[in-house]
Amino acid sequence: MTDPYWQQPQQKSNTGLIVLICIVGLLLLGLLGFGAYYLMSGDSDDSSEGPALTVQKSEEGADDSGSKDTSSKSSKSTVTKTTDVSEKKKKDKKDYSLFEPGSSVTSQSFAQAVYDAFQAEYDGDPNITLHDVYSSVTDKTYTMRCSEDGSNVVCRGGNNAVVKIH
Repeated sequence: MTDPYWQQPQQKSNTGLIVLICIVGLLLLGLLGFGAYYLMSGDSDDSSEGPALTVQKSEEGADDSGSKDTSSKSSKSTVTKTTDVSEKKKKDKKDYSLFEPGSSVTSQSFAQAVYDAFQAEYDGDPNITLHDVYSSVTDKTYTMRCSEDGSNVVCRGGNNAVVKIH
């Protein structure tokens, strides 16, 4: 016999907890995606220099042997030159004729590609950003930021690559 006053205990609903877990999970995925994009892009925006003008050129580059690349792989480089608009006097153009890898992870062939891209765009101001510099070792392209370091130019970027230009 069943007691009419006896009721089955109510089960608590877990719906609120499930919704909360889903929201936290989506936030974590969004943060991970943003972090991965930021780290993989390799581009940091350093806009502390005031007004600037950006000019972008694309030019077909030479492969490591100095001959034009006729294979299906592209060795084109895009160079972005950022110049301070308030700069009135153009710097004297120095003669940079030597280069060398500046880190253990930089190959000689990539240092050559960076040097060639730098020479193609150098107009007296060594502060140049080189985009899409091709590495025959990794079969990828990288962004390199070049800046004056005393009487030399140092280009940094890629996967911790460093190229010294003298």
